[in-house]
Amino acid sequence: MINITIKKILTRVIISLLFISVLLQSQSICVYAEEIEEHQIMVSVGDSYSSGEGIEPFYGQSDDKSEKVKNPDWIAHRSKNAWPGMLTLPRNEGTMMDNKDEYWFFEAASGAVTDNFKYAFTKTYNKGKYEGIYNLNPQLSIFDELGDRKADYVTMTIGGNDVGFTNIITSCAVGSKVLNFGGLEDRLNHTWDVFYTEGGTKDRITDAYMNVADKAGENAQIIVAGYPQLLDKSGKGLLIHEEEAQAVNDNISKFNNAIEEIVKAYQKSGMNISFVSVEDAFSGHEAYSDDPYINSIIFPPKSEDLKDIGITSAYSIHPNAEGAKAYAKCVQEKIDEIEEKKELVKSEEGEKDLSENPEATDDEINAKAKHYSGMVLQPEDVVLKMFDALQDGDYELAARCLDPATEQQINFWGGIASTLVGLFTGEDVSWGQLVLEAAGATDVDLIECDSDNLVMESNVDIFSEWLPKIPGLRNLVCTESDVYVKYRYKYSDEYYIKEETCHVRRYEWSGWRIER
Repeated sequence: MINITIKKILTRVIISLLFISVLLQSQSICVYAEEIEEHQIMVSVGDSYSSGEGIEPFYGQSDDKSEKVKNPDWIAHRSKNAWPGMLTLPRNEGTMMDNKDEYWFFEAASGAVTDNFKYAFTKTYNKGKYEGIYNLNPQLSIFDELGDRKADYVTMTIGGNDVGFTNIITSCAVGSKVLNFGGLEDRLNHTWDVFYTEGGTKDRITDAYMNVADKAGENAQIIVAGYPQLLDKSGKGLLIHEEEAQAVNDNISKFNNAIEEIVKAYQKSGMNISFVSVEDAFSGHEAYSDDPYINSIIFPPKSEDLKDIGITSAYSIHPNAEGAKAYAKCVQEKIDEIEEKKELVKSEEGEKDLSENPEATDDEINAKAKHYSGMVLQPEDVVLKMFDALQDGDYELAARCLDPATEQQINFWGGIASTLVGLFTGEDVSWGQLVLEAAGATDVDLIECDSDNLVMESNVDIFSEWLPKIPGLRNLVCTESDVYVKYRYKYSDEYYIKEETCHVRRYEWSGWRIER
């Protein structure tokens, strides 16, 4: 067991060394590496409805007070039972919570507004003798920390604090319509005035989605979850009047419709963004209902609130543990739908012709596949030679198809890595075997291979312009060429098709070699 573990570690070291120093210069020898991302990355941003406000325990909750006020997870009230942590992705083991800070990055913060995606969020705490402020990093700065590791999914709830629904409901409780004060209608009307004004809430939400897309990359799937209707339709006696509850719920539905329209507009422009409604999942489970998924208004602050002194707790009017499960179920269904569509696209692309049909037999593919004839006369011959070498397991020959500098680097690093693996595992394994073992790709068959854009180095323009176009002669006089390749390979018992263009150059002593 120890040897297997060491071998896996060393294998990954090898692949990293080869990819960094060599294979990124020559994508054609690691053509299948793009499909070998073992895990998927999720980033969860947004406000308290994503952070899990009100659902203990929070990350850092068990720390001493002197430490928790310095812990961004506790300051942001990021719950261990928040719904984003319950989600799963097909290429990850366990839930997102099991992958925290490795493949899941939890940036949502209670009280956050759209501006906190780009700008720091200043939180104030007052816990006995510990009093002060803490600046949470801009939530989208996590993408800078990830660097080249791109997110596959971004989840969020955002905008609720921009329109101030929690504060509006608190106003209902503090001053009910029954007692003839509270100004609910005025506050709701003002909310929509601000929403539609230039530079108002709608524009900020629109910009927030774009900022996320820019930071996360074009391949990230962005999932925007809406908000539930919050109050039981009958209200809560003198605390919240029935008409007030209905007005709040109607405006939350109106807000969900508004942000869904923003999402749809971005979908039409090509952004990978989806809206998930949770209203049906919470129907009949609002605050003050018989089976609530949402906390009622809680008086006074709880022990884990950031401030010991106040009228109400921040836990008020936030999903409880059951509400978090309802959110997770709704969003997970969207993730599963997206993943199913990805598989469907692969399946449809795989049925275009025999060469792309996953059910095609090896004999059928071999009959159509192109192979090296034995002599490198044309630019594409060196590519055919390399693919046949990979298929035959002759990795040293495959390396000799690359430009001399890359060949030397591969053999140098590969030799070191093979020696280390042999030293620790007792196995005699070539660097090529290690690459294929880590990649998991086999049965590489070249289906199409053609040269294009041939170039001749000459100081005489007429030669460089016309000689490369003369059939037969061009292969003798040209020094550079692009080569289009289309190939099928097997990964995890499934076939995939890849198309790309590599560049080849004729070297004085080495002949045609693949540069990139």
